[in-house]
Amino acid sequence: SAASDVYKRQAVHSKRRGQGIGHTLMKTAVARCGKRRIVLDAQSHLADWYKQFGFVVDGDEFLDVGIPHVPMVREAL
Repeated sequence: SAASDVYKRQAVHSKRRGQGIGHTLMKTAVARCGKRRIVLDAQSHLADWYKQFGFVVDGDEFLDVGIPHVPMVREAL
């Protein structure tokens, strides 16, 4: 399998959500990874949000500390 950059966690304080901070963080992270493959585990309800950055669901839903997640990948460009 190809080497991947792994994006571990992203969180925006509840009082700061809806201001584009998460979008800016993700856009910056993707840019820093360049054309390399990126993998992450997204909270299931946010999978569609990650799709705008080129990610696709890449496996079955699972629980992480009781919260549903899905594995996602953005293949190398």
